Amino acid sequence: MPVCWGPDRDECIGRAHEQFRWFGGGWKVNAELPGTAGFAGATGLVRPEDVAGSIPCGDSADAVAETGNFTLSP
Repeated sequence: MPVCWGPDRDECIGRAHEQFRWFGGGWKVNAELPGTAGFAGATGLVRPEDVAGSIPCGDSADAVAETGNFTLSP
């Protein structure tokens, strides 16, 4: 499960968008892309908020736990 951890959530969203925007396509799509130009074309319309909706960004352990369906106990 990808996570972009850091104290500034907006900075984390930007980093996750830069490095993980291909994440939403899934393996079947990604496996068929021939190279970096294909990835760029396939992910050109992915917005930072789209990535943030799928990848926990920031310093909230609760957000990570919710995304992964984990339970945090004290």
